[in-house]
Amino acid sequence: MGSLDANVAATAPVKKRGSIVLAVVCAGLPFVGGITLGWLSPTAAVATATGLGLWLCVMLILFGMARSEHKKFPTMSAFSTLVTFSATYLVCFLVAQYIAHPH
Repeated sequence: MGSLDANVAATAPVKKRGSIVLAVVCAGLPFVGGITLGWLSPTAAVATATGLGLWLCVMLILFGMARSEHKKFPTMSAFSTLVTFSATYLVCFLVAQYIAHPH
């Protein structure tokens, strides 16, 4: 039984590390996406569609993390992340566009 306990203890930090990496990806996605799209300067429709696609990816990651930990995914989380993601994405997009293409 001792070796089983050692195996469980050895795999626990790996799962936690994976959750930390996913959390960092979720936090950095609006920054990276906004700066990249702002630098490329696409049309408004492309920038909006890309932002919504990135937000959907974040929601899928958060939903998967909640399911793997057997937690209930709160509905309000989707709306609150949409607001914060959109604000961060927009600011990064506008600043990068202003720096890359000054008028």
